[in-house]
Amino acid sequence: MIKFFNTQRSGLKLRQLTDGRNLIQVIYTPDGIIQDCEYITDGKTVRTFLKTLRKELKLALDEESYRLTERRSNDFEDEKFYRHYRNVTFRLLKDGEKLPQDVANWLNYDRLKTECFERHEELTYMMENRNKVSDATLSRSRRSIRENFIMPGTKWCGAGQLAESYNELGSDMDEDRCCRDHDNCRLNIGAFTRRFGLFNFRPFTISHCKCDRRKKRDAMELLRVPGTKWCGKGYSATRYSQLGGYTRTDRCCRVHDLRCPFWIGGMEKKFGLYNWRINTLMHCRCDERFTKGWLNGAALTTVS
Repeated sequence: MIKFFNTQRSGLKLRQLTDGRNLIQVIYTPDGIIQDCEYITDGKTVRTFLKTLRKELKLALDEESYRLTERRSNDFEDEKFYRHYRNVTFRLLKDGEKLPQDVANWLNYDRLKTECFERHEELTYMMENRNKVSDATLSRSRRSIRENFIMPGTKWCGAGQLAESYNELGSDMDEDRCCRDHDNCRLNIGAFTRRFGLFNFRPFTISHCKCDRRKKRDAMELLRVPGTKWCGKGYSATRYSQLGGYTRTDRCCRVHDLRCPFWIGGMEKKFGLYNWRINTLMHCRCDERFTKGWLNGAALTTVS
């Protein structure tokens, strides 16, 4: 099975091939020269790659079948679909049909392994003799794949980051800031790297669910109760112990936001129900306790 990825901005090509036992990842320059490669013999990694590839293939086929049978157009969904699969081509071989010649050349494992090992020896030699090689040549030769898959207009969105400091952002600052927060999650797996016993085959960082999960309420400063950190839509507190001037009221709101086990975020589906509102819905028991606590807290704050 073959997976092919091409970057429009730099012209680099990433090919991932497996025979079910081993996995080869090769990065080619626009001229077809191997820039970097990896030969993986770990069976678990290969199985994970196959599982991911089959899942993406099934998703693409299901989406295309739905579009053909329903014959309905949805511009937003079409944009999402083609943004993800615009460079993907699926071809089924039937009745003993042979592979196209250009694809068949990719499946020569012996040749690819030899070329990969030769490239590694070349890079090793250059590192050992770095004083004899110009810094520019060495830098280009050792340039990581992560630096070639950064979205235009950003410093943080893609594989790795190009920023020299934490405060450096690209022209698309809002998107870049979001990517920066995502990448700085401690529980993540970088693009094309192994961590926590898992290998990330994607050209971008994968973060733990805790980092990607939205807050239970949308952070909207204008709709937050003055003098509080937790009362209103979302919360501005940076740590659990941080409270606003109205501490009793704020403490009640904090309990409501963080300790209610049954809630549905805005525009989200949970417990078989869909919340069409922009605000979080809580279970009746949580809201009943919250109302009593908020009123008591407000009364005590006023008296004091």
